[in-house]
Amino acid sequence: RFFGTSVPLNDSSSQNFRYLTVEQNLQDVVAVVRHIRQEHPDITGVVAYGGSYPAASASWIRRKFPDVVDAAIAQSPPLIAKVAFPEYDVSNLVALSSPDARCAQVAAGTAEALGRLLDEPSSRERLMRLFKAEWHIKAPLGDVDFMYGLGDSVAGAVQYGQKGKLCESMVPLFAHQKTLRDWDYAENFANYTLGTWGDSYFAQCYYNSTCMRDSTHGPTASDARSWYWIKCTQLGYLQSAPQNGLTTRPRKLTVERLLEQCRFIFGEKVSYITEEKVKAFNDAYGGGSDLGATHIFETDYSDDPWKMASTVEAVQRTAWPLQNFEHAFLLLTCDGCGHCGANVPEPKMKLVYEQFVAALTTWGIVVPDAPVGVQGKALVSPTLRNRLGQNTGGATAALAGLAALSCTLLAVSALRTYQPGAAVFERCADGSDHELGLQLVSTN
Repeated sequence: RFFGTSVPLNDSSSQNFRYLTVEQNLQDVVAVVRHIRQEHPDITGVVAYGGSYPAASASWIRRKFPDVVDAAIAQSPPLIAKVAFPEYDVSNLVALSSPDARCAQVAAGTAEALGRLLDEPSSRERLMRLFKAEWHIKAPLGDVDFMYGLGDSVAGAVQYGQKGKLCESMVPLFAHQKTLRDWDYAENFANYTLGTWGDSYFAQCYYNSTCMRDSTHGPTASDARSWYWIKCTQLGYLQSAPQNGLTTRPRKLTVERLLEQCRFIFGEKVSYITEEKVKAFNDAYGGGSDLGATHIFETDYSDDPWKMASTVEAVQRTAWPLQNFEHAFLLLTCDGCGHCGANVPEPKMKLVYEQFVAALTTWGIVVPDAPVGVQGKALVSPTLRNRLGQNTGGATAALAGLAALSCTLLAVSALRTYQPGAAVFERCADGSDHELGLQLVSTN
C-alpha cells in the first residue's frame, strides 16, 4: 500500500500517509492470503518471500501471524529499527577495503576532502557546480541533499555489487595520497559520479527535498516519498555519517540534519521517529532478531550494508543458529555480493535457492519439483500474466511484489537482481517458457 500503483485515492499527502505503517502493510498481506486460501482451499502452504523491506515484512508476518503464513524467506531484511544508522556507512567502507584496502583509504580521504570544501564558503558553490548540482546552491536544504547524494554515490556501488568500478576510478590516486589536494579528490569523485550515474544525478527528486515535499502524486510520491515516510516516522535508518573513525560521506550529514529534512518534507504535525518509538517497535517485532521465531530462512550478503540492520548477532557470530533447523541463517561471503544477492555469481545463487527449497521441505512444506529460472529470465505464472496484460510498469511492480504468489499457483519463481531490458517469460505447467513481449524496466 502506497507503493507503485497501490496508492489509495492517488494521494501521497502526509494526511493520507497516516495509513502507511508497517502494521497496515502486514494486515494487507494477511487479508490477501486469507482471501486466496478461501478461494483456493487446495493450497497446502503459504510462504512469505521478500527482499529488503519486503523481506523484513515477510519475517514480521511469519512472527506475528504464524497461523496465516507457514514460513518466510527473507533476503537482506532490515529488521532492527533505529533512528541513526551510521553502521550503514561503516559497512560500506569495510566492503571497499577488500580486495584492496587502498580503495577504502581513498574513499575515506575523499569524504574528508568534500567535507572541508563544503565548509569553506569560497569553495562550496564551485564544488556543487563541479557535480552539476546547481539547484542545491540556494535550495532550502541544499547542503543536506547534496551530502546525501555524495554518500549514495558510494553506497549505490557497494550495495548493488558494483564496488569494482568505484575502486577502479580511485586507482590513479593510490600512490599519491600524501600529496593530494582536496580538489584532486573532488574532481576524481565527480568524474566517477557523473560518469556512472549520469549528468542529471543530482537533478533527481530523491536528492531534492523541495521536490520530495511537493510530490504528492505520481512516481516519486509512490516510491521515494513513501519510503522516506516509513523511515522518518517508524523505522528510522537515517544514514548519518559516523562521527568517529572513517566515513564515506561528509560528517556534517548528522542525524539532526536528516530529521530536519523529514520535518521539511512532511510538515510539523507529524509524529516523527524517536528512540522511544524505536524501542517500542523492536520490542513488538522481535527485538531486531529473527532468532526467536520458527520457519524463517534469513539470507544476508557480505558486502550489503543492510546486514547491519538485520539479525546482527548472527551476522557477527555472537549468536548463530547453526543447529536450529527451525530457523535457517546464511551469510554469503564474497567480494561484490550485494543487497538481495546483487552481483552474486549464478552458481552461488543457485545454491542459495537450493537451500531455500531444502529448508521448506524440512519444515513440511511441499515444494513442486520444478527447475529454478536461469539468470536473465523472470518467471511469471499465467494467472499473473493475465493481470499484467501488456503493461510494462505493471510488470515491474508485479515481479517485485507478487512473484511469491505465482509460486503457490504454479511451481517456483526465480527472484534475483536482473538487468533493465531483460525479457520477461512465463513458465507453464509443462515446463515450457513463453516470452510475454515485456521488458524489465527497473531493478529497484
